[in-house]
Amino acid sequence: MRNKLRTGWKYDDDILNQYFQSCYLNWKVYQGERTPKQVIKLQALYKQAVYGDNTLAPPAKLESGDGLKWQAWRQLYGVSSQMAKRRFITYLSEVNPLLIDVMPDERPPPGFPLDRDGIPICAKCNTMVGCLRPLLDQNKANLKDQLFNNEELHEPSVFNKWLSNAMANHRCIWGIHKAIARADAKQFMAWFDRTENRGFCPYEPLAIKDIVHGLVQHHHEITYDLMKHKEEVEAEDYNKQASKTLKLKAVYEELAGAEFVFFMPCERHIDVCDLRRVADGGKNHTHRVQIDPPISIDNNTMEESIALRVQCQKLGLNPTTGVVSDLTQRCSIYRKRIAEYYESRQKSKDAKVRNDNRSDVHSVQKKQVKELARIMLARQCSEACDMNFTAEAVGIVRRGGHPDNESLRGITPLLSCMINDSPLELIESLVKLKVNLNYVNRHGLTALSMACRLNSSKLVHVLMRNGASAITRVSSSYYSIRSDDVTLVSCSYTYSSHLL
Repeated sequence: MRNKLRTGWKYDDDILNQYFQSCYLNWKVYQGERTPKQVIKLQALYKQAVYGDNTLAPPAKLESGDGLKWQAWRQLYGVSSQMAKRRFITYLSEVNPLLIDVMPDERPPPGFPLDRDGIPICAKCNTMVGCLRPLLDQNKANLKDQLFNNEELHEPSVFNKWLSNAMANHRCIWGIHKAIARADAKQFMAWFDRTENRGFCPYEPLAIKDIVHGLVQHHHEITYDLMKHKEEVEAEDYNKQASKTLKLKAVYEELAGAEFVFFMPCERHIDVCDLRRVADGGKNHTHRVQIDPPISIDNNTMEESIALRVQCQKLGLNPTTGVVSDLTQRCSIYRKRIAEYYESRQKSKDAKVRNDNRSDVHSVQKKQVKELARIMLARQCSEACDMNFTAEAVGIVRRGGHPDNESLRGITPLLSCMINDSPLELIESLVKLKVNLNYVNRHGLTALSMACRLNSSKLVHVLMRNGASAITRVSSSYYSIRSDDVTLVSCSYTYSSHLL
């Protein structure tokens, strides 16, 4: 879409109109240098393009500012609107080529909602693409330039106020950046579904987070450079910078809801890093870097001792030192406790990061182990059934193997126990392990039919007592016990009922 605007405005009037409006908006928010000659000429071209010929009466003094503007507009008398737009764009490119590098038309659709104060809401920031215009405050000042060009805003207390104002009032030239509900956007879905918008998505202040992230990154780089040259820097200077950096980092983490991680290009020349560069074709990699906390200045005064004691109390550490020889020893004890606290806290954070990074891997590996265990138990159970090791087969079922696991010969643990005339206790233990008494193997045999063919009334009685059925569904038909088996089942069941 941007390429279409850049190349099509000279030949297509519709594209020219859209391109002209976008260029004019760029000039309206331009923060660079402007000469009076540029302002007067561009204003005249704009009026000729929008209002047509100058038919107003001349001002009393043609040498005044209003008189010069009137003359510049009057000189364009007879120039068509489309030609004036083209000349406006051409002259604007001479002022600054970046002014004609415009985005597609981001004007909100007619009737788009306003906020509770009646301020227009930017529709583009509620799309999947998001608004790419520079962020401004309520005074139309560029937030990024304002933050990075003013060192006073980098002080944590001042920065918090700036951030609160930016979060509440940041906007672009089309309106305030604010999320709207899907119900409010429903009537504008045709606009949101356009190719350059890619659908509706409620606004999130990611651009503000990126600006703050850039500032925190900038201060980390400064602190890292000071940290590498501590012997050349005064301790107080390093402490001031490190304290500022850590406070800004805390503000960002609260805003983003995530830990700020600082990476720097690798400067190590060890085997692991050298091999990694070779594997990447000579490209360098980065390592996570932790900024050192402010240096403890060894004043060893009573005030320093009191300050360290208060810090220990805030951290929940033991504030007592017992009997000491002097203040130096007391301060060193406090500093050691504080250093150990921060070291253990860092280790805990690193461990949490490692565990979080491996959580997905652990779940996959756990599933793989469970599946492998199931396969191994099924294989062991099949082999035990084929080799007529009934006790081992039952033991595998107790360890978690499937009670109806079938070997290549069609033998299940229950059938194995029956064929090998195992004690009834083993069969009853399989029943307790929820074996399917009506399971039909690949040869169409059930446990009850096998008991009939073995002419064992005891097995028939045990199976019938525990719910075995004389008629079992096989595929789409019914498999029934043959006539002589039915006779045995009937006689056995009558005999067992008589005994009961």
